[in-house]
Amino acid sequence: SNPVIQFFVFEQLRLLILGRRRRRYAKERQQISASSPVGFLSPVEAFAIGAISKTVATVATYPVQLAQTVLRLQEKGGAQQQQQQQARQQESPLSSANVDGGTLQCLARLYEEGGISACYAGMNAKLLQTVVTSSFMFLTYEQILALATYLA
Repeated sequence: SNPVIQFFVFEQLRLLILGRRRRRYAKERQQISASSPVGFLSPVEAFAIGAISKTVATVATYPVQLAQTVLRLQEKGGAQQQQQQQARQQESPLSSANVDGGTLQCLARLYEEGGISACYAGMNAKLLQTVVTSSFMFLTYEQILALATYLA
């Protein structure tokens, strides 16, 4: 879900920037040529909206990722916890399949224990890890797209 949000936001921002640029060129009655910057983002623009899109995607999905991580860590807990989990699974055969319920319950517990800040604990490190990488990826993508179009 994170990449879907990321690419959607990137493409919407890209279309917004390029649409404004095209309207400005049309208003100024400038000729649009193959070498004009109307059809592609500059490297700085691609880097910036890559960073924005990854930030939006991370902020939107981070609480769910955190809850899933907490649940995985709990599953790796001691033997006693595993025995309790097996007992719960025997009570209800659907409980192990209800992953969404477990994630939602974990999110609710995180919120109850620490509020909204608990749902975003550790997100700064995640942003540092992913935003720069994503920005360079979109910068490279846009430059390759421009080069391929120019060569075609």
